[in-house]
Amino acid sequence: MDNIDGGGSMQRQFARKIIQTPANEIRKSATAAVKAAEEQATPKVRVVDPIDYEGELTARKKDVEKEKYLPLLLFPQQDVTVTSEGWNYRTHTCSVPEDAHQPALNLLASECLKFYTSQWNKVTYSNASEGPFPSKTDYTQVKSCDFEVDLLAEAEAAAHSAQTMEPKVGTSLNKKGYLYKGPFPSEGFVKTFRYQKRWAVLNGNADQGYILNFYKDEKSSSVKATIMLENCIVIKKNSKHKTYGFDLLGEDDKLIYPLATDSDTEADSWISILSKAIGVDNDETDQIVHPTRLSYDQDTLKENKITLQLESSPHHVNRHPVFQVYPDLMKGDSGDDHGKVGLVPEPEEHFGLRFLAKCKDVRFKFMVDRGGLWDHVEPFFCSLALYDAQNRMKISEDFHFDLNSPVLRGLLPPAMSASEQPSHPLSQMATSATQSVFSVSCPHQNVYLVLKVDKVLQDNIATCSEPYLKGENPKAAQKLVPQIQMLCSTIGQYRMPFAWAARPLFTPTGELDTSASFSPLIRQEREKLSSDEILKILAEFRSANKPKLQTIPGTIDIEIVPFEPPEKIGILTSSLLPLKASEATDSPPVLEVQEFPLLDSPEWLASSCSHLTFQHHFYVYPEFLKFDNQKQAKNITCCVQFKSSDNEAEPLPVIYSKSPGHVFTDRINTAVLHHCTTPSFTEEVKIKLPVSLSEKDHLLFTFYHVSCNMQKHSKTLKATGKAYPMETPVGYAWIPLLNEDGSVVVGTQTLPVAANLAPGYLSLSAGGTGTGRGGGPMDIRWMDGHKPLFKVTTRLDSTIYAQDLAMSSFFQECEKHQNGASSEDDLIAAIRSLESLKVATLICFQPVIFSRLFHLMVHSTSNNLNSTILLVLLSLVDQLVSADKKELLLAYVQHIFLTELDEGRKTAVHDDLARLLSRRLLDLKQQHSSDIIKLMKHMWFFLETILKSMAQYLAITNKINNFSRKTRYPEDFGWNIRSLVDTLLYYIRERCDEPAAKDANHSLADFVKRAFSFMDRGVMFTIVAKYLKAFSVKETAQLAELKLGFLHVVCDHEHFIPLNLPFPNPAANVISLSIFIADKMEYSLSDDFCKKHFMIGVLLRELESALQYETYPIRRKTIKILRNLLAKHDSDKRYSDPGMKTRIANLYFPLVPMPHAQCHVTGPASPRCHAHPLQGHQWGGAALSAAPTLNLSNTPEKHKAAETKASEKTAKSSQAKTPAIGTLQRIESETSLDVDATDSGCALTPSTSILDQTFGEHSKLTPDEIRDLLVSVMFVLKHVDNNMLVTWWKTCITSTEKVSLQIQATYSDRQPAQYGPLMEFFNMLESCLHTFKYCGKNAIREKLTGAAHLLREVSDPVFQSLTRDKPLKKAATVIGAPSTVSSKGKRTSTVSTLSSVSSVSPMASLMRTPPVPSEELDELVKVEGSFSTEVGLIVLNMMEVFADKFKALLVEKVGDNPLMMKYFSLAVLLLQPNQSAAVQVSTLSGLKAFVRKILDVLFKGSPIFCGILCYEALQCCNSRIPLVRAEACNLFYLLMRCNYEHSKGQGFIRMLLQSTIAISKLVSATLDQRDYLLKKSLTSIVTFASQDNKMKPTTFPIRGVRPHEETEDCADRNISDEGPPE
Repeated sequence: MDNIDGGGSMQRQFARKIIQTPANEIRKSATAAVKAAEEQATPKVRVVDPIDYEGELTARKKDVEKEKYLPLLLFPQQDVTVTSEGWNYRTHTCSVPEDAHQPALNLLASECLKFYTSQWNKVTYSNASEGPFPSKTDYTQVKSCDFEVDLLAEAEAAAHSAQTMEPKVGTSLNKKGYLYKGPFPSEGFVKTFRYQKRWAVLNGNADQGYILNFYKDEKSSSVKATIMLENCIVIKKNSKHKTYGFDLLGEDDKLIYPLATDSDTEADSWISILSKAIGVDNDETDQIVHPTRLSYDQDTLKENKITLQLESSPHHVNRHPVFQVYPDLMKGDSGDDHGKVGLVPEPEEHFGLRFLAKCKDVRFKFMVDRGGLWDHVEPFFCSLALYDAQNRMKISEDFHFDLNSPVLRGLLPPAMSASEQPSHPLSQMATSATQSVFSVSCPHQNVYLVLKVDKVLQDNIATCSEPYLKGENPKAAQKLVPQIQMLCSTIGQYRMPFAWAARPLFTPTGELDTSASFSPLIRQEREKLSSDEILKILAEFRSANKPKLQTIPGTIDIEIVPFEPPEKIGILTSSLLPLKASEATDSPPVLEVQEFPLLDSPEWLASSCSHLTFQHHFYVYPEFLKFDNQKQAKNITCCVQFKSSDNEAEPLPVIYSKSPGHVFTDRINTAVLHHCTTPSFTEEVKIKLPVSLSEKDHLLFTFYHVSCNMQKHSKTLKATGKAYPMETPVGYAWIPLLNEDGSVVVGTQTLPVAANLAPGYLSLSAGGTGTGRGGGPMDIRWMDGHKPLFKVTTRLDSTIYAQDLAMSSFFQECEKHQNGASSEDDLIAAIRSLESLKVATLICFQPVIFSRLFHLMVHSTSNNLNSTILLVLLSLVDQLVSADKKELLLAYVQHIFLTELDEGRKTAVHDDLARLLSRRLLDLKQQHSSDIIKLMKHMWFFLETILKSMAQYLAITNKINNFSRKTRYPEDFGWNIRSLVDTLLYYIRERCDEPAAKDANHSLADFVKRAFSFMDRGVMFTIVAKYLKAFSVKETAQLAELKLGFLHVVCDHEHFIPLNLPFPNPAANVISLSIFIADKMEYSLSDDFCKKHFMIGVLLRELESALQYETYPIRRKTIKILRNLLAKHDSDKRYSDPGMKTRIANLYFPLVPMPHAQCHVTGPASPRCHAHPLQGHQWGGAALSAAPTLNLSNTPEKHKAAETKASEKTAKSSQAKTPAIGTLQRIESETSLDVDATDSGCALTPSTSILDQTFGEHSKLTPDEIRDLLVSVMFVLKHVDNNMLVTWWKTCITSTEKVSLQIQATYSDRQPAQYGPLMEFFNMLESCLHTFKYCGKNAIREKLTGAAHLLREVSDPVFQSLTRDKPLKKAATVIGAPSTVSSKGKRTSTVSTLSSVSSVSPMASLMRTPPVPSEELDELVKVEGSFSTEVGLIVLNMMEVFADKFKALLVEKVGDNPLMMKYFSLAVLLLQPNQSAAVQVSTLSGLKAFVRKILDVLFKGSPIFCGILCYEALQCCNSRIPLVRAEACNLFYLLMRCNYEHSKGQGFIRMLLQSTIAISKLVSATLDQRDYLLKKSLTSIVTFASQDNKMKPTTFPIRGVRPHEETEDCADRNISDEGPPE
């Protein structure tokens, strides 16, 4: 108790001491500790100073001249091309009239016309398409590969299907019918090949076998002949002796049973059922080829052929680029593209949702019969327009069309005035158009298409519509015909409103509604004619309480369809210019209707663009006239005219005509309301304005009283012989087109009306007073005491005049400043006023505004003015980006901008802009202004402008190809660039946590990347080095991300390889290791390497650091940068030559040691990592399960004694007829071949152990990172120079001090630990085979349906930390693992593994997904298979090179060393069913050559190596792929022969024993319907032996000891004793 109390008091004293420490000090200490840990967690990446690039090229000029591959070292001669291209106009010709450029033009109009007639100014970088990451790879060139695992899966699926449809026990096939039987082998030789018709009966079942009996006929019971189908293995069609014949073939085609039928269908039926009986798929029967007939005959068995590879090794032909078939790139993942300045197409006109209106017919029911054709009584005049009931505005101009018959058109008088006609024939037919194209930028359900119908002036609307309201009445209609004819002949040019209708255009979702119909024709009401009244009615159209309107019976046939340019019909713009696709035809053209969008709407801003064509229209809308005090005027029309003078000059014919025949006219009359002194007008008058407007240009409105009294007209004509005047002028009004400030008059105006006109009336003041020409008072009388009686609205639709006052004043001040009539302060004020521009105006005139500002910048020497220009440019850029119009700025920089030179100062835009930006950044740094965020965000625009100006400057001054890079630009410009980069870099670091920093960082990276094409590349390297050094000081996660973003962009340069100066490496061709050590820089990330190959050195050092210390986001991004860079090299057509690929791979060789160096980074390796690689290997099947831990104490003598003893026991057991399995078990136990004898805890599973060996047991790399890292290494290993690889291997074997000058070193004293680097390298290769294994078509289908994606998420470390779903993790592990081995040693395919997972996993319901499209599945299967094949061939090539150069290392201690075991481990993996046929054949072919090199290892050393080869060769002999079987037979025969030769003719005891063990396990584990393939292969091996002429004189035991007979007996015993295999 005392001890307890004492302990308690001590504990309390200790606690009191802790409490005495203040809490704030604890927090400070903790914060300091965390900060120190963060700083230490990410060490600095040491950046070396780069070489003087230009100086290095100059110093090595002779080497450059001798260079075979110049594209690797030099930029192309025409690397940058500055061009000017003409615009691709929509119309036949430019929209600007030929006489548009006039001296009297104001500056704005002049600049606009200059822009519309300019060219696209482009800067093109050669091979720039090779820079960006390819988003989509063409997989049409990828050929599919054959895989055993797919064939096995199909067979399993077929067997499973058969089991579900038929009973499992006693499954039988039955068929009866007549067959033609040829002579059987048992019938002996016959002279004539004669067929006999026999009744054939197929009996039996799958367990007991099938028999085909032949009878004389179907009634006979006596069997004439019998075929035991178990002796048949192939069925082939043969029409040599019989048309519908086929043969049943036995082993070696010796047993031939010719059969035939009466028809092809019947033959197919028999072949199908017999194929099932012998266990061969129907589609395989014609494809099975014997290995001996495939590519081998007696000549191929000569010594120089059987022991060597094929003449054309499969792994040297039909190869694919590594990244072309890398499945992870199929999704086009190119990394972080934040802030990327991509290429945009040339600017073009944008339209809203366009539709075509086909006006076919507008017909009233009140009609007259004209000679059998029903026609209207009078002509009608129709028009269409768009109305927006939601925003209460008209959103298009009117489209007038004429549907009158020729008879009705003949009633109308000709046009009252002549007009100028357009030159193009198609434009002359504009007034006859009946089809129009409308555009809607803001489609919604409240947009209506409104049809208006007018008629010839007659009487009031109610009286005129009365007959039409009654519907059909031919007699009444016929009575009206004479009256209508007189009206048309006298006042036919005057119209009156009659009816209207409307239809909705869009669905609630904004889609075009082609099924909607027009409302009934509604009679016009005199009080509801205006657009406002129509909009009110439309707003109530969808409501339940819509107004009751008088309708007129009739039909409207106007079809609305989505717009597609019609064939053989011309299209005219709203300015009547024909489009390019239009041809002059007799058909009326299609007319585009001008849209009047709501400029402030988000929808218009989203689709708007800058003006690109000349358009100068003025719309006039007379609305109301108050003449109620003028009793003499009742039927009033308003005549609109455009005049350029106020004297007696004629009006100009610039008004678009509504009447057929004339396109332009000099006057337009409004419709007349009968007996109305306060008329409302509904007309739209469209005027084509002159390019240059003057103070005298104005609109003249003349009001006429129109007489409708036909009786008075007739009396006057009879009395005087003259026509009664139909119109009498009753008043005048006018509007000057220009305001006092020079802007065009727009909006609503209320004007007084004059009773008369006098010359010079435009000089009247607002009060109505003025002087005449003689100086006296002007004699003009105003009506109603000068009250405003006339209301009119005007609208300007022009691309050369702006309605924004700020813009007009800016260009006016610029014009004054240009003429020396304005001060600098006034100009600065006008420039600053641009910040108040409306966004719509800015968008429309952006190119003109920006070009003028840059012009002022270049030609000004005032710092105050230039600083103001920079600030305003920044503000305008910000407005456009905020309006989501960044593409306008990109288009301006890439296609429109053209630099200007100041001849006096010899500077261009880039000089001034770089200087101003640098100064502005410094000013903001001193002021700590928040404006820096805006400048950083939009820095890309100014840097891109600088780059383009730099290129155009070189082209203008002819320095682009003729001057050294060091003297291309003035020295001041270089200093300004350095200052700009330094200051910008400061802000990026200080504000790294803000989005603007990321934008500025990307802009800077893009600038540096492009500047490599113009400036001194050594200087740019210095900038890059300075950037990296600045970011290496106290680097945080944000700074690391910015740095990687910078490298990602810079490394995207299309000439990245020449930037790294890949001169030929002499060290790659050295033989002496001492010479290599002197130039070791090419093999490691030394300072010399990083200095010489600066960009690659920087990237690889970043990768090395990221793999060791960084968190997942930084590490993942670094790996992706490298992966994408190598992918671009691999697909770059410029570097398709193998020699160039080798030079590129040599540059990246320091990457090779990085993956397997991770086992040192992530902590000490697990003890199991030192276990034998083949120990417990499941992919090896039964034979590999028997592979033991390598017993290093065993000697060749012990192995031989054990084999002899085992052989004797085998013979005894064979005589006693004991089961083969028991014999095999005894042999295994006595020869130490039992897998259970291995040490516990040392077994490795292929899904985890190899990755642990490569990346460490606790590796933090995710599967995606491992895949990308390994595929990058695969690319390097595929193309690297073998001499470089071999020399590096030598450095891995021994240290520098122990290197001998002789290549063949003595390795007898070497301990296993000294194999570390080589073992790590081969572990990495083994990891590649596991990581990139082909999992089968069914597993790929699971990936596509989403299960694999979910499992990948489950395997993510973050996800695992948040869930404890153990079965879910287990499911992910199983699916990701290769094919496993069942309890009986049988290989289990991935399909069965997946099915077992789905049955026990909680994800089973999630994996039941719909089928995948076959095209997508086939493409992914091809890519997955081709990539797995490519990886396998690369690994095989590494093995061959190593075996060729380091044979002594492999065979030391008679193969009793880890390297030999690792070599065999890789070979086993390359022979598995999930490897393609190409890899298997290549591996078997390579093993034939390898066997000759290791005879002592195979036949004197440990029996495990011989056992592995025997089992794998026999396993491949059972393959469904003929070429694999053929190569495996050759390898197996070679082993037998080499064993015999190695024993000097004493026999081949080891091969006998190992083949007996292997084939016994194979038969017991995999006996199925494919056993005939194994039998065929064994027969082929016997054939090889019997045909081997060299071995005939020897005692080679062909007949004395035949292992294939023993194994066949063993197989038979297995069948009889144990029954059918499971």
